[in-house]
Amino acid sequence: MNEVRIEGRLTKAPEVMYHNDQTLLKLSIAENKWRKLENGEFVQTDKGFFLDIAWWTEDANHIASLLTKGDEIVAFGELQGSVYTDNEGVERRSLSLRANQIALKLRRIKSITRVPREGQAPVVSTSAQPPQRRAHASSASGSEPVPLDYPPAYQGFDDDNGDIPQ
Repeated sequence: MNEVRIEGRLTKAPEVMYHNDQTLLKLSIAENKWRKLENGEFVQTDKGFFLDIAWWTEDANHIASLLTKGDEIVAFGELQGSVYTDNEGVERRSLSLRANQIALKLRRIKSITRVPREGQAPVVSTSAQPPQRRAHASSASGSEPVPLDYPPAYQGFDDDNGDIPQ
């Protein structure tokens, strides 16, 4: 098995298809390389890489309702190659990903509503500033915990019910 991980932005809205009582989520992503110039401008350094993704999951409808064109995702799965003949009779090859897991990157998320576990109330986070996380180490004075900065992917994310490990 050739397990791979790829990050990219959705190039169109997700599609849900049905086949023999199974649900298929079809996605298409673009992965581009960018770099920042000295003047602060970002420039694309290549033409990009486009990849179709197929994920057989019973949660396809729910997941499709959460994703929109332009969202950044991380997909894990197995690369699959295929050979086909186009309309002009030319043999072509294509590469796709049969996903076994997909994650939404949180960089641009401003609000999250968690589905409550049994006996819990829903948790909604709309904080523009992330909460202060505390390190286990003490400050130089030894009395105050040392605050940790969130990496950019976690900005706007609130773990106020404590289920994310510190």
